[in-house]
Amino acid sequence: MPQSGEILERFIETLVQEIAVTRPEYLTAPFTIAEIYQDLVPYRSHRALIGVEMNGDYEEALLQMLSGEGDCLLLDSAVARREMQDELASPNPNTSLFHDFAAADVRLHPGRVPLDVGRGSEEAAEEAAVEAVEVSEADLIDPGAERELEAERKLEAKRELEAKRQLEAERELEAERELEAERALKAERALKAERALEAERQLEAERQLEAERELEAERQLEAERELEAEREESASEETPPKAAEVGGGGPPVPATPEGPEQVELVRAEPAVSGEDGVVGHIETASAPSTASFEEPVPGGNGATAAESSDVLTVCHWCRETLPVRGSVHFCPFCGSDLRPSPCRECGEAMEARWHFCVSCGADVRD
Repeated sequence: MPQSGEILERFIETLVQEIAVTRPEYLTAPFTIAEIYQDLVPYRSHRALIGVEMNGDYEEALLQMLSGEGDCLLLDSAVARREMQDELASPNPNTSLFHDFAAADVRLHPGRVPLDVGRGSEEAAEEAAVEAVEVSEADLIDPGAERELEAERKLEAKRELEAKRQLEAERELEAERELEAERALKAERALKAERALEAERQLEAERQLEAERELEAERQLEAERELEAEREESASEETPPKAAEVGGGGPPVPATPEGPEQVELVRAEPAVSGEDGVVGHIETASAPSTASFEEPVPGGNGATAAESSDVLTVCHWCRETLPVRGSVHFCPFCGSDLRPSPCRECGEAMEARWHFCVSCGADVRD
């Protein structure tokens, strides 16, 4: 007998002996497949008696018994028995297939029941043999059962294939979801890093701008201080003299000790336009206010030379001829102010378009 046959025979003897000792009712009554490998002869406690060293050998021997080899067990489910037989005939059988039929009923073959058990060994053996023959004949005689069995096998195989496909699809979907979640997490992390970098850049730009503003303010303040120092230095160095106002409106000038022969005749220059269109300024006298010299004006109108020379005849701005009147203060053609204004530093009379005082040189542009 080959090695696998020896293991099978030991398995059968161990199972029958265990049933006779612990569960004698199972000598004639059915029991489940699960009870064989869980309660009656489990692998861990009976592998030495069976003579196996690996769980795979134990499962192979049990699968052979359930498929009908050794005439030890009779399986009530013909479908289960046929699938186990087909699995054993395959090149690489799945020895744990019997777990799929754990709830199926199985019973001892009548030839394996001890003769001294029950009502009498002969009667019990005959009854068990009759039942086994009846079951075997029913399976062999009914062709419809074979077709039904084949249809059930195909349906079960189809269901298993559909279940495998569905499980594979669920696994692929789960893997795709995990990959998508990982991608979303990476994208979120990259976005956060980019936002943090952008915020850091913006903060650095704001700091540079603030530094430039502070530097510019400091430079402007320094320039203002230098300008103020220059103005104070210029104001301390300059001491401009005061002059009499135009038209005798200023304070009276005291007489000099030299007497009236030192008095200088005051004359007004004619209003002649220069190259830049600026009319000559009116000179003021430094003589005492008590001395007044007049020159007769041709025509006998009684006006003095100073008065006649002070009257403008041409507009400083548009060069149009002004009307001859005593109170011409604005040009009737361009609307410009024709009245002279005194210098704010020395009081010298100044024309409207002058930028600097002719007496003290003060800047009057602002």
